[in-house]
This record gives sequence, structure tokens and C-alpha cells, in this order.
Amino acid sequence: ASALRKMTRANFVSGIGGANTPIVVAGRSGSSQTISSGSYVKIELNDEILDTGSIYDTSTYTITIGETAKYFIGASMQVTGLNGTSDMAVMRVADSSNTSSKRYINIAMSGNSGYGYAVLAGQTIRSLSAGETVCLFVYGSEGIGVPDENVQLVLYKMIE
Repeated sequence: ASALRKMTRANFVSGIGGANTPIVVAGRSGSSQTISSGSYVKIELNDEILDTGSIYDTSTYTITIGETAKYFIGASMQVTGLNGTSDMAVMRVADSSNTSSKRYINIAMSGNSGYGYAVLAGQTIRSLSAGETVCLFVYGSEGIGVPDENVQLVLYKMIE
């Protein structure tokens, strides 16, 4: 009889727990960001949509991890100016220095004559340590643009 308990919310969730915070959602508003060709540029995510742990810095466009854990990281962006089939754009989520060993998402797209734009998106789960950083970068083989309201970086702690 002791193994059977009345199904209450408290009994249902006992032993289950943890919070998947902090949660960060950062975007871009105001105007498109123009990207020169040939180098990775940090996207200026100046719109802090959600930041439950105060870990996003809108002046450096950087998330600084406060607690060692596993994190979901997701990003998406629209790029414009991919007018030729030889044009290419790369979206990358990496640490603030774009270090080769700290690249978490790397998605590339070539141009398509007639359209001129592409949507890049990716997600991953990574173990991150306190003090590590997460930023969103873009590369264009030619000059490209990243329209406002069409770019976002999301991070939240996973419950284990």
C-alpha cells in the first residue's frame, strides 16, 4: 500500500526538478548590419529579448556562462546579397574570440541567382564551463547584409 500514493502534483513532480535557466534570447533591431567580404564579423545583437540570468552583454554582444553545465545553443539568421552561385555565407556560433576549438555551430550556404538571400540555422548541445563565452558570427565571400528582426541567438541550460 505504501508504494501507491494519491496522484497529486506534488507527488508527480517529486524527484523531478531543476531549472533550465539561465535563458538568453538575443536578436537584432533597428537596421540591417552590413558585412564586408572576407572575414568573420560578430553580429551586433542589440535586442535582449530574454535574459533570465543577466549573462548577456548588449555592448559586446556576448553571453558569458555563469555555471558549468550542458547548454542548448541555437541560432538563425537571414543573409542578403548572395546574388551569384559563387557567393557564400557562413553562420558561426563560437566563443568571443572565434577560437577554432570553441566553434559550436558552423553552417554555410552558397548563393542562388535570382533570390539573393538565404536563411541559415543550427543548434547543438554543449558542455560549457563558467566564464566561457558564446557569440554569433557571420562570414561573406562577398559583401552581404543581415537584416534586423531576422537574426537570433538562443541559449539555455539543460536539466539533467
